[in-house]
Amino acid sequence: MKDLSNYTLTFSDEFDSHSISQNGGGTTWADIRPEWRFDANSDIGFGRSSFVDAASGYDPFKVQDGVLTITAVPDRTPYGMPGSWESGLIHTRGSFQQTYGYFEMRADFSEAKGAWDAFWLLPTQQINQGKNGGWQELDIVEHYGNNPNGVYRWLHTTDAHADPNADLQVYSEHAGITTGFHTYGMDWQADTISFYFDGQLVGTKATPSDMHGPMFILANLAMENGADPSAPPAEMKIDYIRAYAEQPAVVTPPPEPVNIVTGTAGNDVLRGTSGRDRVIGGEGSDTLIGGKGADELIGGDGQDTASYANAQQGVTASLLDPSKNTGDAAGDTYSSIERLIGSDYNDTLEGDAGDNILNGGKGADRMIGGGGNDVYFVENTWDIVIEAAKGGNDLVITTTSYKLAAGQEIETLRSAEGSGSLTLTGNEIDNYLYANESATKLYGGLGRDVLVGGKGDDWLSGDAGSDRLTGGAGRDTFVFSTAPRAGEYDVITDFNVVDDRIALSLAAFGKAGAAPGALDPSAFYADTGNTAHAASDRIIYNSKTGDLFYDADGTGPDAAIRFAQTQPGLALTADDFFLIG
Repeated sequence: MKDLSNYTLTFSDEFDSHSISQNGGGTTWADIRPEWRFDANSDIGFGRSSFVDAASGYDPFKVQDGVLTITAVPDRTPYGMPGSWESGLIHTRGSFQQTYGYFEMRADFSEAKGAWDAFWLLPTQQINQGKNGGWQELDIVEHYGNNPNGVYRWLHTTDAHADPNADLQVYSEHAGITTGFHTYGMDWQADTISFYFDGQLVGTKATPSDMHGPMFILANLAMENGADPSAPPAEMKIDYIRAYAEQPAVVTPPPEPVNIVTGTAGNDVLRGTSGRDRVIGGEGSDTLIGGKGADELIGGDGQDTASYANAQQGVTASLLDPSKNTGDAAGDTYSSIERLIGSDYNDTLEGDAGDNILNGGKGADRMIGGGGNDVYFVENTWDIVIEAAKGGNDLVITTTSYKLAAGQEIETLRSAEGSGSLTLTGNEIDNYLYANESATKLYGGLGRDVLVGGKGDDWLSGDAGSDRLTGGAGRDTFVFSTAPRAGEYDVITDFNVVDDRIALSLAAFGKAGAAPGALDPSAFYADTGNTAHAASDRIIYNSKTGDLFYDADGTGPDAAIRFAQTQPGLALTADDFFLIG
């Protein structure tokens, strides 16, 4: 038998009373997972079942003689997934969670075909969800009516395993588990996780690297395909659920009562208190403001935001690992949150593997993306945006002049409308740079870049690499500041001989003139070919192809090098060019 003499009882429900509600407020259990809410009175469930609350018109829970019975019936109410079975799930999220310890349930499982009994743990916050196709979950027991004697136990993790069935599953068979009560236990330690049936050890696995944070309890009866709606209802009976911790107990109960704030079907702005809040957005794209205290921010459907805009000091807020959180974000956890807003001070905001929007605010902020297609709002030149390689297709929108840091795989840099004249600079990868309606300077960097002007008088410099330059409206200047190289040239898509000009750096086009200023007419030649016709020719325009060439020695032996291509048939003259230092 499992020796519990060195353990402390930290949680127990002997089911002497019915203590279940939708959100767990004032009760031991909640019966709807906020992030999986389907409608007003149901959890979307899994398998072929939805999990309903008594307010649906059907109560799947009955407590009698110290036993909780969960009964699954064919679709009975207007709530839940249409056509699904209606059954029950209970969980302690927000009321009890624990790191490590022994967890046990005494239950009599259903023998109905298609029944799916489960007793399991989930973390208060997923870490690296989706990495290696995994997530964090400890299945203490799963039982299927289609295999009445089988007991399945799983460790779900983001750790890589060559043979997950061998490394992460403990399976055993026991006769009679659907004809009476038996105990199902798990001893979770820092280095091992062991599973028990009726107090006897049946298997041990190494603890994954991501199983070292608090987890809450769940139990449910689901239904699978193949369940017979004409058969008697499936029933799961639970005598008790208990949790123990080795002395001294490592328990993380809520420090104070939870204030619950729930949104509507629209786009809500929901505010917590200075204490511990559970803020639930529900449907719509909501903004959740937990305030001070350790808050649980649950977005639900839509694109939801956790905002720290009102914080009076800088915060660290991480969707990936909330244990890093500081300031007003300290102790906060997130579920179905896609966006973060920082304070007016120096913040650190971190996304997760999904598509995130991070807005640091006015301070000098550090914003860190993940695997998704992320958007960053920059308001301070000293903001740092960090984005790893192969981390999605990412966008920075800035209200201030900004340069992308080297080594960060950020594809697009855009100046915000209404932010005035800015200077935007790319880095070594292939960037897209976009101006706003004001005069903007765009510098591409080392990659194969796309620069797009706006309505203002813009300055577009592709720098190294073969770039694509579009001036847009206004009197634009296309700048060439790097020495021409064979096989590399920029494409100017919309040169206007009335309004636009081409600037040539003397450092790169030194033979084009002696000093900054206008290009000497004798240094320009336009024809339908690619070669100089006089010793003084330096810039050659092929009016048939639109190609522009630089010839350092005119009719000398050195070959002309194409450095740009614009539209063919333009009435280009030397007046369209000027030299810069």
